[in-house]
Amino acid sequence: MVVFMIEGMRAITTHMPHWMLASLASVCNVILDIYLPICRRLAFMPLADYVKNFIGKFGRKERYLVIYDQLKPAYAKYYTEQEVRSLLERGGFEDVTLYHRRQYSWSATGRRPG
Repeated sequence: MVVFMIEGMRAITTHMPHWMLASLASVCNVILDIYLPICRRLAFMPLADYVKNFIGKFGRKERYLVIYDQLKPAYAKYYTEQEVRSLLERGGFEDVTLYHRRQYSWSATGRRPG
C-alpha cells in the first residue's frame, strides 16, 4: 500500500518544477514537525516506526532534502524479495538472508566465498 501511494505521488511530483516541489517539500516538513511528536507518544500511528527511527533523527534541513529526494528521485526501484535474492546469488554471494523493512523495502546480507 505504501509503495502504491509513493508511486502515485511521484507520477505528479516528478513533473513539477523545482519551485513547486520545493514548496511541497517545505509543507511536508512542517507537517512532520507536528506528526513526529505524535508518533513518539502514540506508537500505533501510521509509519510511526519510520518517522521516529529514521526521518525523525534528521535535522529540519536534512529532513527537507530527504523529502525532496523522495518526491523527485533521480532513480527509484522497489525490488521484490526474489529480485534481491537473485541479484545477490548471481553476484556470487552465499548464505543470503533477507529482512523485510517498513512494509516496502528489503535489507539483505550475504557472504562472499573465498
